[in-house]
Amino acid sequence: MTQNPYKDADTGTAVSLGIYWRWTVPAVAATTAAAAIILFSLPYLFVAHIVFGGNNDQKALLIRALAAALSIFPLEIVGMQFPSLSGRLSRLHLPLALLSFFFFAIYLGNWIVDDAGITFAYSRNLADGYGIVAFPGHMPEEGYSSTLWMLMLAAAHVFGLPIPPTAKILSSLFGAATLALALQLVRPTSRPGDALGPEIFLALATICTAPFVIWSVSGQEHSLTAFILVAVLWLLERRKDWRTWVTGLLVLLVLLRPEAPVFVAAVFFTSLADSQKETGRLQAMSNLPLAVFPFLAFCGLELFRLNYFGDLLPNPYYAKASGDTALSALNLLGGGWEYLISGLRNTGLLAVIPVIVITLSRQSPRSSYYAGALIAAQFFFILWAHGDWMGQYRFFTPVIPLFAVMGARAFASLDKQSIPTSVRITLVGSLSAILLVNSAYQLSVFTLAPTTPFSVVRAVGRQFAELAKRLRVQHPILAHHDAGGILYDRSINLVDLGGLADREVAKHMHDREWLSHYLLDEVRPTFFFGADNFATSSGFAATSQFKREYVPLRFADLPFMQAYLCAVRRDVVQEEPGIKVVSQDGKIDQVIVYPAQ
Repeated sequence: MTQNPYKDADTGTAVSLGIYWRWTVPAVAATTAAAAIILFSLPYLFVAHIVFGGNNDQKALLIRALAAALSIFPLEIVGMQFPSLSGRLSRLHLPLALLSFFFFAIYLGNWIVDDAGITFAYSRNLADGYGIVAFPGHMPEEGYSSTLWMLMLAAAHVFGLPIPPTAKILSSLFGAATLALALQLVRPTSRPGDALGPEIFLALATICTAPFVIWSVSGQEHSLTAFILVAVLWLLERRKDWRTWVTGLLVLLVLLRPEAPVFVAAVFFTSLADSQKETGRLQAMSNLPLAVFPFLAFCGLELFRLNYFGDLLPNPYYAKASGDTALSALNLLGGGWEYLISGLRNTGLLAVIPVIVITLSRQSPRSSYYAGALIAAQFFFILWAHGDWMGQYRFFTPVIPLFAVMGARAFASLDKQSIPTSVRITLVGSLSAILLVNSAYQLSVFTLAPTTPFSVVRAVGRQFAELAKRLRVQHPILAHHDAGGILYDRSINLVDLGGLADREVAKHMHDREWLSHYLLDEVRPTFFFGADNFATSSGFAATSQFKREYVPLRFADLPFMQAYLCAVRRDVVQEEPGIKVVSQDGKIDQVIVYPAQ
């Protein structure tokens, strides 16, 4: 019988042409048909997106992103059927994968999260010579989450680059670099010219899940964190002196993210276990630098904080995590567990976990164990921090590429003699299509109500600054829980009800009596604006003093200016063109602001 020239890469056994066509062609046809039905027939994605809204350009970007990703799968199948073409076709995988990622990223091209704007403000003020402060003249307080990211953006501003677009471009490029490096990890080092197998398609689909795409273009540092973690795995497999290089990456990680210590611990203890497995000894002295140098970097950062800010802990800790403990991980009914489980389910990563277990239960590259340890470390941080309030599971972003690498390797490790190639192809194709479609759907939903856009907060600050001019207030102050866009713009003085740019608010976030005294007696903001969250949730706005001193404020014809709490100090209220004062029984009841002509 004529034999198919394609041979199993692991066993070297030729697959007969009859078996190949009997299993593979129907499987590929079924997978293609299923993908077509999911993508173009079901209302799950496109009809829902049309109903929800969005313009034609956005829909076109989604279609192109999916098309670029889906094109990798048939290329790989052709490469498996015609080995002589596999090397040439495999060169197209990375360009197509990057094209798909960038189409997804451009879909969110106009969005930057406002929390990134806080870092932008600190970077701008540092570069302009005001010091590491939230706004010029303010006392030094650490309101940002990443020292390294803040310094990088300050350097960009020194060289004349505008910070917001620079941050967005950098975070997007680090996301793309993470994708490229992760796909190289999936590629077998022993057969660089061979077809990779359909597992590379699964790796791409996993990395392009909505959280990674969204938070890689947010202007924050999460994609750089992911890149460092994937680089750790790459060094483990590609460099003999990997400990030196990994130690350097861990030092950078300490300066980049507050959860870095759990990553350092994960790498250090895994390296001890790895040494014990390989040599029968822990080799503590060889592995000690993995912990010592990051620890020294952490101590140096703490000394700087104490000397410059007068505090060992940043404002975000007091505002968000001061009540968190390791015991938080034991709360199985909510908090971090709820965030973790819903995140795994809604992103589709839950379907990848079983195949990751296969990797850890079989002979696999040492980096897979490090990847598992890093994922576990991030999950511990999620549980400790009680998750996150922002949309699309921001805290998953750093470890999603690790899921991709382990999931792809798990399928590649399946015994090809007991599990037919056609079954592997069907499983990988189906799971990848589901992940990609889910990602596109989640992206389309996210764009309808993106997490606190930087541009909207800038617009809010400008509206209040303009109103202050119309009321002839000399030094207006706005109390608002979103700070980034306002601080970066320097449009109006701000009291951050979210606590990130105000240490006192951060330390007394839920103390109604203290907040009432601080806000209403000491600071006395001209305006209050925001939702019923953060400091506002303490109830200070329900006190008789607040109702006596502040008047409800409404902006007509400006939907983004509608809020749970919107008020102006009573003593600055006056009739002006476009400002209507509504009184009842001789007492001001409401102020309505109309757009300036």
